Amino acid sequence: MNRAEVKRRQAGEISNILTLVTVGVIGNLTGENGITYIAVAVELYALIWAVAGGGLTDTLGRLLRGRRNKGQYKNAEKLRKSALVFQAAVGLAGSLFLLIFAQVIAGKAFGIRYSGLIIMVLSPIVLLRSVSSVLLGYFQGAGTELPGMASGILRQILILGLW
Repeated sequence: MNRAEVKRRQAGEISNILTLVTVGVIGNLTGENGITYIAVAVELYALIWAVAGGGLTDTLGRLLRGRRNKGQYKNAEKLRKSALVFQAAVGLAGSLFLLIFAQVIAGKAFGIRYSGLIIMVLSPIVLLRSVSSVLLGYFQGAGTELPGMASGILRQILILGLW
């Protein structure tokens, strides 16, 4: 395992630890019912995110790296732009789906209607995450792992800071 891979795994572990701390802090602040509402919203967000582009970062990184290694720089740039437009459209569709059907899904599918507001608040994140996954794939294809590591840690610090 090379040095970059070790650093990437360490950053991933730090991000996971910060996620556990965030869940603990949110649980203490909101109580038993509040954490249930948040858990429903996050599960639905994770489902929509998995459909919208869960593994896109690694896939796009490999495709771009392969094209750059072959000297196909224009093709790589065209691929990045196409992926960005496509993911923006898919992310927008996922965000609008969550925003429009949040109350229905929360009430009918999960039986917890109060989590609908949290789902509505989380809905723009699908769009932002879709676009950011293309950018992370671009940097990963260029051989730079730093933006991916930094964004994982900063995301958790930002979430923890908002609560």
